[in-house]
Amino acid sequence: MTEKMTIFITWGVFYVIWYLLNALGYKGEFKKAGVSAGKAWIPFVREVEIYKISWNKKNIGLYWLLADILGIVLLFVGSMANIQIIAWVGFIAVIAAQVMQIMRCFRQSKVFGRGGGMTWALILVNPIANFVLGRSLSEYKGFTEE
Repeated sequence: MTEKMTIFITWGVFYVIWYLLNALGYKGEFKKAGVSAGKAWIPFVREVEIYKISWNKKNIGLYWLLADILGIVLLFVGSMANIQIIAWVGFIAVIAAQVMQIMRCFRQSKVFGRGGGMTWALILVNPIANFVLGRSLSEYKGFTEE
């Protein structure tokens, strides 16, 4: 087996574990929030759904998805076409999506009655924190006043 193949297999195993931890964690969170647990297995759908249960704004998950995908596409196209303004707009959109993701982690830990430690865990080791949050005794408390 070549070194490249070993690297690909290692990353593949890592991705499968990452995906399963995320899906199982979201499944538990969705059950607690009264959302269909089957949505936990579809990557983009689960992200939009977690935005819905974490944030008191209906379409915020779609805005995040749009900023993320559009940002990546613009960054890639601008870089390949050597048009810096398009690449910078894409970069700013990706940064905006990441800021929204961090804000979602804060709100996600808040609606499940957790504090700053869980917020940091959701930011830094998301699949493990989601698994813990989905399997723990914490209950879905819903939105609080903003």
